[in-house]
Amino acid sequence: MEKQYTTKTSNKNYTRTLLFSAFLLIITVLNSYSQVRVPFAPRTASASPSTTIYTVKGDFTMVGNTNLTLQNYTTTANNNADMVYVDIDGDPNTWNSSSATITFSEENDAIPECSNIIYAGLYWTGRAGADEIFTVTNGTETKEFDKRKVQLKKAGGVYQDVIATTTIVPNNNIYFPSGLDGDMYSAYAEVTDYVTANGIGEYFVADIATLEGNGGNIGYYGGWGMVVVYENSKMNWRDVTVFDGHAYVQREGGVTNYTFDIDGFKTAENGYINIKLGVMAGEGDVGVPGDTFGILNRTTNLYESLSHSGNTVTNFFNSSINTGLNPRNPTLVNNTGVDIAMFDIDNGSNVVTDPDYNKYITNEQTSTSFQYGTSQDTYVIFNVTFSVDAYIPETEIIVANTSTNTSLDPGESADFTIEIKNTGTEATTNTTLNIPIPLSVDPTNLTFTGTVNPVYAPLDNYSAPTLTPPVPNVNNGSIVWNMGTLPLPNNPDDVIAELTFSYTVTTDCSILTDPDFDEFVTLLGTISGTGETSGTDFEFNLIQGYETDGLCIGDPIIAPIEIPINVTDYVNEAPTITAPPTLNTNGCDENDITASSARYPFSATESGDIKDSYEDVTGYTASDNGTIVSITYIDEIVSNTSCPLEITRIFTATDDCGKTATAEQIISVVDTTPPSITAPADVTIECTADESSAANGVATGSDTCGAVTITESDVVVDACGNTKTITRTWTATDECGNATSADQTITVQDTTGPEISCPSNATVTAPSGQSNAYVNIAIPTVSDSCGSVTFSNDYTLTEDASGTYDIGTTSVTYTAIDDCGNQSTCSFTVTVNDEEAPEINCPPTITVSCIVPDAYANYVEFVAAGGSATDNDGGIDGINPASFELTSEVSDNNTCPEKIIRVYSISDIHGNTASCSQEIIVHDEITPTIVVPSDATVECTSDTSSATTGVATASDNCSSVTITESDVVLDACGNTKTITRTWTATDECGNATSADQTITVVDTTPPSITAPTDVTIECTADESSAANGVATGSDTCGAVTITESDVVVDACGNTKTITRTWTATDECGNATSADQTITVVDTTPPSIDTDASNSTVECDGSGNTTELNAWLTSNGGAVASDTCGTITWSNNYSALSDDC
Repeated sequence: MEKQYTTKTSNKNYTRTLLFSAFLLIITVLNSYSQVRVPFAPRTASASPSTTIYTVKGDFTMVGNTNLTLQNYTTTANNNADMVYVDIDGDPNTWNSSSATITFSEENDAIPECSNIIYAGLYWTGRAGADEIFTVTNGTETKEFDKRKVQLKKAGGVYQDVIATTTIVPNNNIYFPSGLDGDMYSAYAEVTDYVTANGIGEYFVADIATLEGNGGNIGYYGGWGMVVVYENSKMNWRDVTVFDGHAYVQREGGVTNYTFDIDGFKTAENGYINIKLGVMAGEGDVGVPGDTFGILNRTTNLYESLSHSGNTVTNFFNSSINTGLNPRNPTLVNNTGVDIAMFDIDNGSNVVTDPDYNKYITNEQTSTSFQYGTSQDTYVIFNVTFSVDAYIPETEIIVANTSTNTSLDPGESADFTIEIKNTGTEATTNTTLNIPIPLSVDPTNLTFTGTVNPVYAPLDNYSAPTLTPPVPNVNNGSIVWNMGTLPLPNNPDDVIAELTFSYTVTTDCSILTDPDFDEFVTLLGTISGTGETSGTDFEFNLIQGYETDGLCIGDPIIAPIEIPINVTDYVNEAPTITAPPTLNTNGCDENDITASSARYPFSATESGDIKDSYEDVTGYTASDNGTIVSITYIDEIVSNTSCPLEITRIFTATDDCGKTATAEQIISVVDTTPPSITAPADVTIECTADESSAANGVATGSDTCGAVTITESDVVVDACGNTKTITRTWTATDECGNATSADQTITVQDTTGPEISCPSNATVTAPSGQSNAYVNIAIPTVSDSCGSVTFSNDYTLTEDASGTYDIGTTSVTYTAIDDCGNQSTCSFTVTVNDEEAPEINCPPTITVSCIVPDAYANYVEFVAAGGSATDNDGGIDGINPASFELTSEVSDNNTCPEKIIRVYSISDIHGNTASCSQEIIVHDEITPTIVVPSDATVECTSDTSSATTGVATASDNCSSVTITESDVVLDACGNTKTITRTWTATDECGNATSADQTITVVDTTPPSITAPTDVTIECTADESSAANGVATGSDTCGAVTITESDVVVDACGNTKTITRTWTATDECGNATSADQTITVVDTTPPSIDTDASNSTVECDGSGNTTELNAWLTSNGGAVASDTCGTITWSNNYSALSDDC
């Protein structure tokens, strides 16, 4: 039986807060990162992009196959030989194809057809040269291949294109090298929707971009793999993660290994942890060992290589496809470069006390690490999928429709009850029920009540259910019930809490008629919280109970509950409306239909909404089964005459569902009103102005019922000259003979003066030596529009202005007067120019010492210094002192002396300018002043330069100063001396001044001396300084003389103590002494040069001792010597006895 998956959603969409931060961390060793072309990362479904770990009651499966094989197939040959396409689909349009069958687990008696697909991803890989798009010709046919595109179909279906889209988002299309990494590519596309729609069964993938023929040392290959994550309510909980990327694995000297960590899952709290691994790779050769894939043993902290039934631990990537019981076509052992492995990992002992209990991944573990590597084989790896046993707290929410309604009308209600159970193994905290209110439900007519089973009441941290605000275009708010801690019940079937509520369908037609309106009352919901013991978060969807018949008995019946709404009849019922049939009013046209005369003003277009006032007057009614949202009207003129005017008014009522009804009314308008007239305003105009109505205004008239005729008539009263008063009567007559009159008064006056045109301005030059000139002036022309004119000027008081005028400008004004006394004037100027420059004389040449005097700031200073100026027009009074200025100053830039020429100018009162020059001679004969540093006495080790002993300073009244120095040295003892330093200051004109500074260099410091160290010597040793050291001395100011003197204190023998005083004396007589002590000792015993001889003495019985004593006195003939003094003898003889 084939199950369609498009209408089934997960009943337990479990998530953890930590999942949002779960990630895959690739940690490479050696130079590994250089070979990870696309970093590995969790692959998510487009429907749940934040879910990087799928926590499901279910598992994953992996299928795939090769689309290229050896022309001469063997199970042991690599793909670096002639290759041919695999093509098993019988479709002439495809050139290569293979298939594999998706099957699901039957764990815990799960029925595969009842499973729910959450995610499906299709991968394909191959090698076919550097081009991403290329063509292949087979005989007469040519086909284009694209590395980013393959074809996919379910058995019995039609192929559809699957494309690894071009995007900058990491991992969305994997890796397409060109000229790199052997051109081995891998591609990805999500196919969740397609696989969900088609369910389990055989799938074909065709036209993978690869080539037939011999691909050289690497060879050609091509194949595909699919990962499917699914859930089934009867299966165990698992955490499933799909990782992909692209690693180009190549040996780089010896064995090259790479590791990556997986983090973010959480295994079950106790018991044996099952581990399942899926891997996809390309170009692994069956005949080239040395490639491995391993997992970290947590008990030894070492990586252990893995294998499955189709490979070995030393040749993991060997072109094998091992996906359990999933059939495929063809079923080849050697898949020539395509590796797809899905297998369970032996996790060690299931006995807790055993050392290898859950040796790779144990209880409540959240991370692990894998390692892949090679010692010779080169391959690419692009998918690792991983699942482990997980633990999830379980709660259950079952909803029931307690009403009998099979459908609802707008305004009708349905009642619901939700039962909450804890079917897990621990209490849950922050247990929250969330029921979103659909947009089809009226949120203002909502009731809900939450109750707790008395057996378990009160619940810890309990809060009553509340309603949250609406989310626009999403829901009308949500019922949120935080029940706090949901205890572990006495019986898993116990109902711990219950929510009852009622939904009422909205009657708002703006919602009911919305094109996106969902014509169902839809009930969905979730319950979420955290396991009290495990701390694990959960979220489950609302269910309606469990299947009681059919194939999937016992499977949860997934919400939503959907009750259809009977929308059509409700929204299609029209409103009703009435109005009085006729209405009469006085007026001339439609504008006389006003609110006061006809309830509402005339409107040739649809009016605004009048529903609020419509029924205020008897005879006007409107009603609807819902709500009338507006009443409008529109007026249409039926007969366009003013006696009378007929109008049809149509009222339209519209309800909230957009349905309408109309009512008609006839309005008659009769005109009895005369027209109105407005005469032009009274005007006063000049006698030359236009007196007609075209210039002075035309009366306007209007009539409410038709056109108006305007007529005029004048009555004239003359005045002086051409002035007068005109009374103009205007009459307006409408089409019905009604007339109205109004007067306008036009006063014609003369307020405009006569016109007079003066002669042009006159300009002449005064004769030389004169201050005036005679000027001939033309007679002006005059006229007036309203009478005669008389005129004269204010200079000669006659009509002629000719005469004598002074230098300067004279303004002459003519005045003209008409018969009515209006005056006009005009003016012109007569200018007598003075073009003769004044005379100016500069002060005499001056000679100064160094300091250049300032230029004359004004004419007063100039005159005070001996300068003068005069003019032909007024003498000195004709001069303009303010115009005085220095126009230039030029120096010859010489020194000693410097010559400066200053040019001054001045103007007369008429602007004529004259100039003169003055010479200034600048000398400098004054020597500068100098201050030398104080005399100094310094040690001969001191710095005698001017940087230390001081630098002279100097100044000059006229220029900068150069300072030089020279020394005269008089030597003394040692390095002492007397320096006479002469300082000289010279100004820019060579004037110089000198002064001396005396620096006395002295030596008052005695020399230093170092005496030889004290010594102790034998008395035979050399006591001289040549043998026992000579003092050394030095002086900072010359040579040193070393002398010595001894004081001797004798002791035993020739021993003694010598105090040797060393003295160092410098060239200036300064001396320093130091002592050396020489101790002369004798530590050497004397030597016996001749031993004593034996002596025999005859005893005479009388004490014969003479011979004996002589022997003793002579020391027995012995002879001794000593290097340091005399010798004293002694012996050990004792007296003889009496008998001898």
